[in-house]
Amino acid sequence: MRYADVVDVIEEKLPIIAAYTELNENPNQRQRLGHLAEDFIMPLFEKAGYIVVAKDTRFFRGRLWPRRTDLDFIVYGEEENRWYGVQIKNSLDYPEWDDIAELIDICNFLKIVPWLIARICPKDYAWELIQCGGFVTLFWERRWLLTKENKEIAEKIARKTAIKVTTMDKLDEFAKNLTKDLGKIHKLEVRQKS
Repeated sequence: MRYADVVDVIEEKLPIIAAYTELNENPNQRQRLGHLAEDFIMPLFEKAGYIVVAKDTRFFRGRLWPRRTDLDFIVYGEEENRWYGVQIKNSLDYPEWDDIAELIDICNFLKIVPWLIARICPKDYAWELIQCGGFVTLFWERRWLLTKENKEIAEKIARKTAIKVTTMDKLDEFAKNLTKDLGKIHKLEVRQKS
């Protein structure tokens, strides 16, 4: 295509791209969106049959992870009699490999199963987690969870780009589908670590 054919589309999308890039890359906003996802998902664990035993911790059964990284949650699945160390990633871009590696390391140290719950994750990172005896649950439709305050930009993102978003005032379907996906982990066997 010629530039003249797409210049109007480019000019229309540039402010939207700038706005969501700012949301995703601003450390304060990024942290806020991470906490938003954690607060949203915490009650879904109970609905899916898990018990949340700790939040923002690196301590479990007398063992203290020596680095500063905390797990977002430690949850227990009574049905399968299994403990999970959970990290939640609610960002536009892929999680960093270092975050995945640290999730695996901290869970190995605490002797619990690593579980990543994220908007999106590269297949090779997901496979590495599975190979290490862990699990990955992706957000329903790979939606990015945004605050009510971001409703205007969320609507523009949804209308003008391929990125799916959900704001906190439109969570029913998102919650229902994510709860169902969380519940699927009960039935899965832990892959034996090699």
